[in-house]
Amino acid sequence: MRLHDLILLVCITGTTHVTAQPVFDLAHLNVINMPVGGSVSGNSDSLKPEIKNLHAFLQLPIDLSQRNTLIVFPYFEQKSFDYPRASTGDLNSAFTPTLFTCYAFTLTNRHTFADTTWRLFTAFSVRHYGENGLTPGAGSITPAGAAFIERRFSRDFALRAGLFVSREYFGNLWLPLAGFNWKASDRLWCWGLLPRFAVADYRIKNWWHMCLHFRGINESYLFAENAGPQRWLAIQEGQVRLSQEFYVPKTPLVFTVDAGHTVNRSMRANDSLSEDQMEIKPTDGIFFRLSLAWRLQTDDRFEKSGS
Repeated sequence: MRLHDLILLVCITGTTHVTAQPVFDLAHLNVINMPVGGSVSGNSDSLKPEIKNLHAFLQLPIDLSQRNTLIVFPYFEQKSFDYPRASTGDLNSAFTPTLFTCYAFTLTNRHTFADTTWRLFTAFSVRHYGENGLTPGAGSITPAGAAFIERRFSRDFALRAGLFVSREYFGNLWLPLAGFNWKASDRLWCWGLLPRFAVADYRIKNWWHMCLHFRGINESYLFAENAGPQRWLAIQEGQVRLSQEFYVPKTPLVFTVDAGHTVNRSMRANDSLSEDQMEIKPTDGIFFRLSLAWRLQTDDRFEKSGS
């Protein structure tokens, strides 16, 4: 028995229908590059960042009982910001090219009720989002939590509703959640939990998928040097991307090539030299993404569709 067959055999009982979507990534690595964008309406003072991301995570399912499955989710990210700026104006003078490192550890539990058309998902996360070199500690550790209920109306359609809460450096963030899982046809499957993410997956061949993704970003990062008030940077944006996903035959590996564009990007900052918050005017722009995933298919209809 090959190694990946053994791991799949161990994990498949814990991952079958763990999530309300047809695929489940046990391991995932991706890199993103957002090249320098143009100025907004000819405003040379607008922020034109080049942003590079490296993400990696694991999802390890554990059956606690017949009705409860726990998912252990460690996460790592490095994000670099490079800010080309005009020689005049001081709109972004508080910031220099910066590298941030992010660590998170999340536990998620899925509870299936006696009426199996109802399921409850709860999650709790401990996070460190800070400038590279900042040691995780009491000042940088922020919690987050989420809960949503799912009602399955048929084998092909389910709805979700819930709430996401996180402690950010600028204060508390509250996000109502609304989600769905819809097998629209033999080739098209859609799922999501808005405003966090949504996916439309169209199977061209068993080994080739074309997907439309949306991801909502609400993040804040702490700077290492704090003189007086905390100095932080908060980012909010949507990311829409079109991806080509290639399933490597006879393996659980999936290679993805994406191109996308940000939507409604905004940034806020608190300067350590004053207690005033500063609005930054970043430009929206294109980005490119490569990823490699160790993926399980949690619904056999997804595997057989579109052949």
